[in-house]
Amino acid sequence: MLNELPLWVTQMQGSKTPYEVRLDILKMAQEMLNNEKRIEENTFFAKLETLRASNTSVDVINNFIDTNKPKMYDPSEVVTRSSALYAFVNNSTTNKP
Repeated sequence: MLNELPLWVTQMQGSKTPYEVRLDILKMAQEMLNNEKRIEENTFFAKLETLRASNTSVDVINNFIDTNKPKMYDPSEVVTRSSALYAFVNNSTTNKP
């Protein structure tokens, strides 16, 4: 049985480093923001198509585009979202019954 690894080594092999956990959480936050952006874009284009189909004037359509066009999220939003996710994970793991 000399070739067997101690239990703590076996458990460590399946776990991630804190950096890997943070990277995963950053990726999750970015994916969430990407999904929200995609939904916002789809809604914008559906409304725009409705305006075009209803023979709305060009000025009204241009005004709609200028005031409602989706904006790309800021990198600070990724950090804010990932911080909230990381806090949730930390809180969940430290408050186990």
